[in-house]
Amino acid sequence: MADLVYDSLLDAEESQDGAPRRLTFARERIRVDLEVTETPDQARIAVQLTPPGEASIEVWAPSACFDLTAGADGRVEFRLPARTLASMIISTPSTGRRLQTAWVRL
Repeated sequence: MADLVYDSLLDAEESQDGAPRRLTFARERIRVDLEVTETPDQARIAVQLTPPGEASIEVWAPSACFDLTAGADGRVEFRLPARTLASMIISTPSTGRRLQTAWVRL
């Protein structure tokens, strides 16, 4: 399980109206950074994997479950309804590992 180690919503210096929310999940040497830009009804989530590399990503949310593929740069974007719970399961072919993020309200 990758723990939530940073959330800009909880950081008074980072949290500003209109600014994208930033979250970081980490486990061992793998980091998953999210940037969440919200509109009244939708959230756009940009994912950056560190170290970068291709990965299969399963997105789990009460309203939808779907698969994505991050490219060699470790980036991918998707949309969900605003303020929904979500978790991701990330599989990296280079390491053969699977990593699940903690559930968070985006």
